[in-house]
Amino acid sequence: MEGQCEIECELLEALALVHPRFHFVHLNCAPQQAVDQDNNSFVEFLASGRQPSILRAWRNRKCIVITRLQARHPNYGLAADMSRRSGWPVVVRGSGGGAVVHRPGVLNVSLQIGWSDCA
Repeated sequence: MEGQCEIECELLEALALVHPRFHFVHLNCAPQQAVDQDNNSFVEFLASGRQPSILRAWRNRKCIVITRLQARHPNYGLAADMSRRSGWPVVVRGSGGGAVVHRPGVLNVSLQIGWSDCA
């Protein structure tokens, strides 16, 4: 698995070299921290209005990533506890969408494109 990660990281770094406005970031941290860092990067990207496009890639440990809306469900606490006891901790992200399973072998990629790159 580690060799596969190195190959994927090399490919993403090569893409960043091909397009000089892309910046490659590889996150390797705890599940909630990885999701929070990706979300914070997006908020900073929107707030600045000047940052170049960013290509972010990271792997996450075994977990289920859900939205804040899903975390407000009345049975969230019970379901999250059952999931955690089954070996699948639940992580909450700030963006929309649906539940996503993260596990070894899955490469998460976020692409944030600046307005200057759209012209």
